[in-house]
Amino acid sequence: MSAAGKGFTTRLKYLSTINDDVLDENTSADFEMQYIDIGNVDSSGRINVLASYRFEDAPSRARRRVRDGDIIISTVRTYLQAITQINDPSENLIVSTGFAVVRPLRGKFDANYCRFALREPSFLAEVEKRSVGVSYPAINASDLADIPICIHPLEKQRAIADYLDRETGRMDALVAAKARLLELLAEKRQALIARAVTRGLDPDVCLKPSGVEWLGEVPVHWQVERLKWTTTGIRNGIWGDEPNGNDDLICVRVADFDRDRLKVIDNPPTMRDIEKKHREDRMLRKSDLLIEKSGGGEKQLVG
Repeated sequence: MSAAGKGFTTRLKYLSTINDDVLDENTSADFEMQYIDIGNVDSSGRINVLASYRFEDAPSRARRRVRDGDIIISTVRTYLQAITQINDPSENLIVSTGFAVVRPLRGKFDANYCRFALREPSFLAEVEKRSVGVSYPAINASDLADIPICIHPLEKQRAIADYLDRETGRMDALVAAKARLLELLAEKRQALIARAVTRGLDPDVCLKPSGVEWLGEVPVHWQVERLKWTTTGIRNGIWGDEPNGNDDLICVRVADFDRDRLKVIDNPPTMRDIEKKHREDRMLRKSDLLIEKSGGGEKQLVG
């Protein structure tokens, strides 16, 4: 279909230049740059905190210059879909050679439309299809440039980009509001649990110091005891090889935690050759409490 019609398909290389602006190797060692690596761009296109380097201290991949309106797309670890548009960059903004810098041709390819076209599902699928490698899939710039793009007359490109900006902006606002509501509900849930566990159900009960700094005051008729005196035993899990075999002893792993719940999966992993005493000591019973000890970050419990 001609450009005068509803739209047509052409290759990206006919609509843009790719990687045509790089730092000269003779750049001053004292040149101060702001640097974007692949890890600084998330799958939604948000740019996280930038790194700052002098040229002589910067990674060797810190070489690609960018201009206002350029779109950068990761060509390594392409499954991350690290794609974003550069808006009003500083003169010293440099991106990794792990990105392809797509610079739309004026009069042919609207930069805002390009931003959405490079996130279109069939385009992303083609990027992954043409990527080479298993653990570190990558696509070279020439293969990326050869991928077809659905294009429209410039006026329609701008109209489509404006529409998508409005609609995705509205959706982003709804997602942010929902996320904030979930945060508030989580805080309320934690506060409710803390109040009931440390103060009981009577809001008018008289209080006394617990003698424990983090616990604060507790009802006057309560006693404060160490956990080890209130249980029949606290035991570590079993440290060993990866779960395997066809034994009927199901192994619960940290990976099975989902906040305060335990995931139920098909064909759960099992373990064999566990000593009888460990079987007896570590066999879970009703009302046991599991607490994640490893991995850092947010601790998880399930009962």
